[in-house]
Amino acid sequence: MTSKTNDTNYMCHIKARIESSPNFKNGRAQNRGQ
Repeated sequence: MTSKTNDTNYMCHIKARIESSPNFKNGRAQNRGQ
């Protein structure tokens, strides 16, 4: 159970880092354009 919580926190942390990157924002804008 503890490992699952840590895994969830890790995924949230990675997601936050990816979303804060300019490449991710550019990719989102392109997908929205389509």
